[in-house]
Amino acid sequence: MDYNHELEKLIAKHSMRKASFLNRWSQLDSHDVVAIWGAGEHTRILLDMVSLCDKNVICIVDNDPQRIGTEIEGLPVYHPSQINELGIDTVVISSFVYAEAIMQEIQMRFPQLHCLQVYTEYEPNPITDPWKLYYDLQHLNKEYRTANDESIKERFLWELICAYVEIRDFELAQEHIALYAQYKFPKADLLLRFKDELNVLLDQLKSDLQNRKQKDISLFVIDSLRADDLYDSQELRMPRTHGLLEHSLIYTNVHTTSTYTKAAVNAMLTERLMIDDELYLERKIDANHSNLLKFLSQERYLLINFSGAFEFVEVEAARVHNVYRSTRKTKIKKQWPTATIIWNYFCTLANNKDQPIFALIHSLDVHFPLVCPYHSKFQDLRDASRKFYTEQFYFRDHKEQILFQRNECLSYIDRKLHDFQQFISSPHITIICSDHGESLGENQSFGHLFSKNTSVTHIPLVVHGISRQPQEIGKLFSMKFFGAEIVSLLTGQPAVPAQNEVMIQRDPIYSTEIHVDGFTAFVDPRILQGFKIVRGQADSYVLYDDGSEEYYSIKDESANLAADTCYSERIDHLRAIAIKAGFPYKGE
Repeated sequence: MDYNHELEKLIAKHSMRKASFLNRWSQLDSHDVVAIWGAGEHTRILLDMVSLCDKNVICIVDNDPQRIGTEIEGLPVYHPSQINELGIDTVVISSFVYAEAIMQEIQMRFPQLHCLQVYTEYEPNPITDPWKLYYDLQHLNKEYRTANDESIKERFLWELICAYVEIRDFELAQEHIALYAQYKFPKADLLLRFKDELNVLLDQLKSDLQNRKQKDISLFVIDSLRADDLYDSQELRMPRTHGLLEHSLIYTNVHTTSTYTKAAVNAMLTERLMIDDELYLERKIDANHSNLLKFLSQERYLLINFSGAFEFVEVEAARVHNVYRSTRKTKIKKQWPTATIIWNYFCTLANNKDQPIFALIHSLDVHFPLVCPYHSKFQDLRDASRKFYTEQFYFRDHKEQILFQRNECLSYIDRKLHDFQQFISSPHITIICSDHGESLGENQSFGHLFSKNTSVTHIPLVVHGISRQPQEIGKLFSMKFFGAEIVSLLTGQPAVPAQNEVMIQRDPIYSTEIHVDGFTAFVDPRILQGFKIVRGQADSYVLYDDGSEEYYSIKDESANLAADTCYSERIDHLRAIAIKAGFPYKGE
C-alpha cells in the first residue's frame, strides 16, 4: 500500500488543506504598494501575525465611514475610492464574512489590482524550512488561543489542525481535534470522522512495519543535544527516551569531533578530522571514504540521507538517496520537520518490503532558535539568533525563557522518538546521538560554534536493538570511530578500544558579519581562529592556529592553567598530539 497516497486521499476527502496565508504573504513583492481591505478585528489579528518590515503596506481601506480617518497600528484608514490616487498595486482582503463581496467589488472597480485573500484554501507548497513552518504554527496557535470571536477562534483552530496534518504530526492534530469537538464547532463531526479513518490507516501502517523482517537501521542525529539532556537522571528532560536506556548500549563518555554539524557528521561517517584531514575543503560526505556506509552497501542496504545540511557522494548510484539535493547556497534549514521525516521514512519502509534500509534522520528541533510544533509559552527568538553570536549577554538577560523553550523542544523530540519506537519491528536498530552539544551559560558562553566547553563536546550515543546485553560503556570515545564501532557491533567483531585522548577540531571562521557586528568586543577574538582540542579523561588542551594555547582541568574550565609549570609535562604530551598534523591551511 502507498500510505502517503492514501493519506493524501484522506486529506482531500475531508478538505483538510491549510490555507497557509503566511506563505503567500511572504511572496508579496517588497516593491508593490499594498493596502489591506478591512478595518475590523481580522486586520488587527493580521497585523499581529505578519511582519511589515519588508512589505510596502501603506494603508487600510474600508467602506465604513466611521472608520475613515482613523488609524490601526499606525496605518491610516481610507475609503476604497482613494485606491487609484494612492497608487495601490496589491490589496490584501482581510475579512472572513465579506471576503467574496469585497473580491467582487475589486474586480468590478479595480480590475488592475492583484488580490491576496487571507481566508482562501489552496494546495500547500513543498516543505523546505522547518523553522519557518514552526513559526507559522506558533502564530496560528496564538491567534486561536487569544481570539474572542468564536468564528475567528474556529477558523484558526481549523487551520492549526490542518497544519499539524500537513507536517504529519498526527498526535498534535488529534489533540486539537479533541479541542475542536469540545467547543462544538461546525466541522466537529467531519474532523472526528477524519480522525477515525486516520487511525485505521495508521494502525495498518504500524502492523506492516512491525511485521518487517529486515534489520533496518535508523541513525537519529539530534542537533545540539547535550549528553546531560538524555543521561541526567536527576532532571529528566527526555523521560520517554531515558526509559529506553535500560534496554540499550549507552556510551557515557563520548565526544564530538567538531563544534558544528557538517564537520561533525562528516567525521563520524568518514573517520576523518576537519583540520588534520582537510575536511574543510569538502562540501559533501564521500561515502566511498566511509567504512560504515560501504559495509551497509555491501549488505545490500538502501542508504537514505534525510539531512539538508550535507549530501552523500554515492557508493552505488542505485543505493544512495539524498532526499534533498543541496546547492552551494544550501543552508542547514532546507529540510523537512522531524515528524515529516519520520512519516516519509515509514512510507519508504512500507514500500521496500524486501530490502534493508539505513536512514540518517537529522532533527533540528533542539537547535537554536528553539522552536518546535508546540509551545505552551512561546517567544520569537529569531532576532536573538542573530544576536547571541554578537551579544553574549543576551543569554544572561533571557536565560529563563531560553531554557524553558529549549526544555519544551526536548520534550517534543522525546515524544517523537517514543512514537517512532511504537511503529518499528523488533529487528530494527535505533541509534540516537548528536552532532555537538550546546553551551547554556557555562563560563559565560552560549551556543556551540564559538565554545570549547565540555557542554559542547560531550554528546550522547545510544544504540538500541543490537543483539548485545544492555550495558553502560564508560570508555573515552571519539565520534571519529563511530562507524568502526557500529560495524563491530553489527558483525560481532571486537569493539573499538578506549582512547587515552580524543580530538575536537574547528576550522577558522571568516564571516565578515561577525566582525562588523562587533563580536570580538564581547569575547576573546581567538575563538574565530582554527583550533584543536585534545581532550583527556580529566583535562583539556587547546591549540590555536596562531600557536597560542590553553590548558584546563575539566573540573574548572574557567581557569587557564597553561602557564602553570606543574602541568608542563602533560601539556607537552598533549601539544605533541595536536601539532602532529599541523594546520594545513596555514601551509604547515
